[in-house]
Amino acid sequence: MDFGESKEENCVRRCLIVEDMTECAYLPEPKRGICRGKAHVKCYWDCGFAPSPFDIPSSCWPVMLGR
Repeated sequence: MDFGESKEENCVRRCLIVEDMTECAYLPEPKRGICRGKAHVKCYWDCGFAPSPFDIPSSCWPVMLGR
């Protein structure tokens, strides 16, 4: 796992799970990938977690880019 356990990181993790289950999971591709990318931005913003782009976990990049 390349994501930490801070309050903000746990908030982002929880938010991404909820967003995926309620908004993205049942969409067809490519809409699902786009939805997941938007969810990353929303969750990072809502949780007040704005790491440097160099600190974003590598597992997030493909999802954030809608791939």
